Amino acid sequence: MVTAARRASLSIVMATAVAAAAPAAAGTLGAGVAEGDRVRAVSLTGQFPLVEGLPCPDGCAASLVMQMRIAYWWTPYEETPGRELWDFGAVPAMRVTGTLAGGRTLVVSAGVGAHYLTRDSLGVRRGFGSHFQFGEFLEVGIVEALHGADVLLRLEHVSNGATAVPNNGVTFLGLEVRMPLATR
Repeated sequence: MVTAARRASLSIVMATAVAAAAPAAAGTLGAGVAEGDRVRAVSLTGQFPLVEGLPCPDGCAASLVMQMRIAYWWTPYEETPGRELWDFGAVPAMRVTGTLAGGRTLVVSAGVGAHYLTRDSLGVRRGFGSHFQFGEFLEVGIVEALHGADVLLRLEHVSNGATAVPNNGVTFLGLEVRMPLATR
């Protein structure tokens, strides 16, 4: 059984790992929670710019970013062994921002990339067929919505892309808060 103290200690490990990989001059560092397909997750995300100033219509800004993500998944709904795992992801993404009426800035990001799961199954019902997975996500949020932090709604799917059997992927819906690592 996963206790609150164990989840808290795992969160500290995740924060340390992502912060150690984060360049101090750019990007964002965030934490999120998600649930989908009877699986829950907590995550830390470092997002770093790769290419800025991409062509975009007037009033918006586009960039290519890299999201490095560490997530802890668990199944609170079944009492079987092997019902938790770690997910390590690297996903390049397109990020577009634009100003809304009232002066707020909307951000939309979408990406496709690779994941490594520390187990090839989660409990007895969800087999992934492989440790290596593909993932895609779509995020929509408001920049500096909460004391300087971005607040994002995130839809994410992780599966092996039919490269192995079984292919029981997970689709998460979550909320993420990200702080800039440098002044904007």
